[in-house]
Amino acid sequence: MQDLRYAVLRENEALETAITAQLRDDGSAPPAQLSGPVLYVGGRRNLFDHLRAYARVRNIDLLLHDGGMEDSTTLLPALVGQAATILFPVDHISHTAVGLVKRLCREQQKQYLPLRSAGLASFLTAISGAGGAYGRF
Repeated sequence: MQDLRYAVLRENEALETAITAQLRDDGSAPPAQLSGPVLYVGGRRNLFDHLRAYARVRNIDLLLHDGGMEDSTTLLPALVGQAATILFPVDHISHTAVGLVKRLCREQQKQYLPLRSAGLASFLTAISGAGGAYGRF
């Protein structure tokens, strides 16, 4: 329970920082802590434009794949190959897609970070570097 409270606190802080920077609109958004292209697999399509916008502000090249809902999973090997880091929300992705992403990351020696949720706060926490340790499998 303590871990969940800590995760929610980090997410709230990341969201607050992002919103404050956007309201100031002075380009003071904190820099991203991730380097290279980032692949986001799964999540909610209706948030993809918001994810792109926050990534753009932080100069992140964001690749998106819906985890097999509409996008074919046959695209995942190439997308994982292009990405330096792979993110996926554990609450909005199929077990099949998670298994495929983990296997591809292991084979291509890529890092992945499971996100607590498909919400914007989890994404912002991850790209700001407050998301914790990465998995490498």
